Amino acid sequence: MTTNLKNILGLAALGMTLLTNTVPTWAGSVGTHDTVVGSNYAYGSMVGARYSADNTQSIGCYLDANTANSGPYISCVARDSAGHYISCSGGSNLPVNLEILQGMTSSSDIYFEREPSRGVCRNISIYNGSTMLR
Repeated sequence: MTTNLKNILGLAALGMTLLTNTVPTWAGSVGTHDTVVGSNYAYGSMVGARYSADNTQSIGCYLDANTANSGPYISCVARDSAGHYISCSGGSNLPVNLEILQGMTSSSDIYFEREPSRGVCRNISIYNGSTMLR
C-alpha cells in the first residue's frame, strides 16, 4: 500500500511539473492588421490575413530577382474581407523596391501603392517587428 501511495504521489508531482512547464508564455503587444484595399493602395499583415476570421483576405508581394532577360520582376496583390482586389507589377527599376522586398518575411506588414495610369508598383513599404508575430 505504501508503494502504491508513493507511486501515485510521484506521478501526481510529475504531472504537475509537466503541466507547468509545457504551457507557453507570450509577452508583448500584438498588432496584426486586416487587409485594407483602397483605390490605388493596400496594406495589411500576412499574419493578419492568414489568421483572419474570413477566408478571403490575402496580401503579398513577389520578387523574381533572377530573371535572365528582362531583369528583376515585382508584383504585389491584396484582397480584403469584402473581396476588393488590387494588384500592381513592375517598379523593379527602383533599386530600393528590390531591397525592401528582400527584407520581407512571413510576418511582415506590407503597404504598396499602384500607379493609376500604368498599374506599376510604387511606394512599397515593409514593416518587420515583434508586434507582427503570432
